[in-house]
Amino acid sequence: MGRFDVMNGWLRPAVSRLLFASLFDGMDWTPGVYAGAYQVVNLLDGKFHGTSEIEAGIESLSQALEAFGASLSEPNPLLARFVIFATGHETPANMVANAVVGTDCTLSGNVSHLLLEGLRYDPPIQCLIRRTTEEAVFGEEVIPPGRPVRIHLGLASRDGARYCNPTGFDLGNDRSSAGLYFGAPQAGCPGRHTALDLASVLLTTLQRYIEGHHCVYVDWQFNDDVRAIDHLYIARRGQAT
Repeated sequence: MGRFDVMNGWLRPAVSRLLFASLFDGMDWTPGVYAGAYQVVNLLDGKFHGTSEIEAGIESLSQALEAFGASLSEPNPLLARFVIFATGHETPANMVANAVVGTDCTLSGNVSHLLLEGLRYDPPIQCLIRRTTEEAVFGEEVIPPGRPVRIHLGLASRDGARYCNPTGFDLGNDRSSAGLYFGAPQAGCPGRHTALDLASVLLTTLQRYIEGHHCVYVDWQFNDDVRAIDHLYIARRGQAT
């Protein structure tokens, strides 16, 4: 086997297939619309950089929506599905990868607990911007009503007063606020339940694979630009080189 990049060799492709099927199953995808849909995903996922590429992506999105009787000019369920597919594409894969790295590839423990601790350890939404509805006092500063404020959810997950091991991956940490790490308990990311369901299926499968093949964690690479694990290598015990 040698070492295997489980992130790009299995996790990301599996998320892509499962998420696409869950959101778009039953639609009549002609080749042109299918290609346009993936251009849309690249656009929304920030992979287009030049003006011409952005314009081409927007045109593809418009054509893909029109093929199903929808439009860019008004909110619609199909556009929402595209957005969820693009923006939530990395989240399930990273939730599983966090569990692999955090447990040194043992993945020992309850799947739900592993995923929720992964959310606390590295939440997919690091910060929110909101406006104060009334005067607020923060330390020695008085914040007037209507002022934009940045709420750092990532820093909240490192609160030493709340967590027994705030900087480490530890199943002994309090996981009761995990919903906050998708943006907010009531009005957070619309794809959070889908992300958790997909990650649960993938993590359960990977647990069985690692146990059955006696795999060990070898190495990983983190991309600071997008704050995500780029590569995650595992290998059978004794074949880690």
